[in-house]
Amino acid sequence: MLKRLIIVIFATVFVVEAFWLWGIPDRWVQQKIKASFSVSTDYHLLDIDLEGLHKAIPFRFSVKKIVFSYKGKEILTLNDVTGNFNPFSVLIQKLGLSVKGTISEGSFSSNIILDKRQGTVNFTIKDVEIEGLEIIKLFGIGGKGKLNGSGSIEIDPAADKSHSLSGYLNLRVENLKIRDLRCNETYLPMSLFNELRCAVEPKGRSLILHTVLLTGPDVHGILRGKSSGRHVEGTLEIFTSENNSFENLRRLAHYRVTPSYYLIPLSCRPTAWEQPSD
Repeated sequence: MLKRLIIVIFATVFVVEAFWLWGIPDRWVQQKIKASFSVSTDYHLLDIDLEGLHKAIPFRFSVKKIVFSYKGKEILTLNDVTGNFNPFSVLIQKLGLSVKGTISEGSFSSNIILDKRQGTVNFTIKDVEIEGLEIIKLFGIGGKGKLNGSGSIEIDPAADKSHSLSGYLNLRVENLKIRDLRCNETYLPMSLFNELRCAVEPKGRSLILHTVLLTGPDVHGILRGKSSGRHVEGTLEIFTSENNSFENLRRLAHYRVTPSYYLIPLSCRPTAWEQPSD
């Protein structure tokens, strides 16, 4: 009896794995992977292309490259992506997916659970070079630094067939070298800072910037507010010593509250500051 049971188990596993390798079309696997990455975005704005998909056992896959494009321009590339499907999740009409890979000289891993109406995405990123992230250039940000972080995002359907987000993101950028920004006509001296730490809450279709801490030699900054798309609404506070020698801060004299404290209101789409002249 035991021998027969073992044979049945092995035969079942063989049939299921064979069905995964040869019975399920690659196109179905591609669609599920695309859905797992695009569920938190607007489908009509973000294109996702997969290159070099291969299936393996048990219920594993590898993708040479996943390219995300926004309005025809590549903004993010994931390389050497490997992962596996949870076959039991399919039986209860859910998609369970675990993936990992490389991104801009760093690494990422993610666990994704989706069904027809909602989903959960947990992720970790490590030692990612921001210089290679085209996506941040959409916000006018250019520079260097090493990004680490983690997050959890809950995805719920919205009335207009898009998606409403909730959750948290904790991010840190070290060795930061970033160029200055423009907020309408306001100069933002971002080059003063060499480290960034932030706690961000996805809410609806916006990002709530609870606390973005910026630090540099003899200077600190706190950014609070909200980002909707590329538009930022909030305040930037800058703290420094009274006898600081930063030439950058002289351009912010009308935002100076005290000799060591500046309060800058923000309502704009940040862009690069092109060599301001007095």
